[in-house]
Formats: sequence, structure tokens, C-alpha cells
Amino acid sequence: MGWCNMVRGPCKGNKCDFWARAKLKKMSVDDIVQQLQEGLTECDPNNGKAFDEALDEFWAAFGIKDMDALQEEEIGLFSKIQKAEEQVRT
Repeated sequence: MGWCNMVRGPCKGNKCDFWARAKLKKMSVDDIVQQLQEGLTECDPNNGKAFDEALDEFWAAFGIKDMDALQEEEIGLFSKIQKAEEQVRT
């Protein structure tokens, strides 16, 4: 793999989620909660879609390619996401 000037590190190729991370960094927890609530309106236990599955689909559509990598590389951003998810769960 080559070098990426945007992340100042190795290119992740198809697993690159630089722009999604950049967008999340600029958003407040409340903004993320609002996005989640709008995106998860289709999550209904009656249609067979579990909440965690709907969350995974939301983040994939948002542009986050690998949540485990995000957790390792940017714990602060991952923490912000967890706070937003917890607010949506309650």
C-alpha cells in the first residue's frame, strides 16, 4: 500500500473512512444523537431488525468502515460515538 497525505500514514484503500471521521469530529454529541435518531427510525422490533444491527448499518452508511480500528486509533472519537449511542438507547 502507498502513503496517504490526508491521514499522514499508510493508505487504507477500501477501508479508508477519513472523511466520515472528520465529519464526526466536527459534530457535537447532540448532533450525532440527532443523526442516529433520524437514521434509526426504521429500527422496529416488529420488522426483525435488532437495534445493534441497525446501528452497524447506520455507521456503515455514514462511512465508518471498521469500528474496531476506530476504537484503537481514535479512542476520543469512539468515546463520543458511545455517548451518543447510549443516549439513543435510553
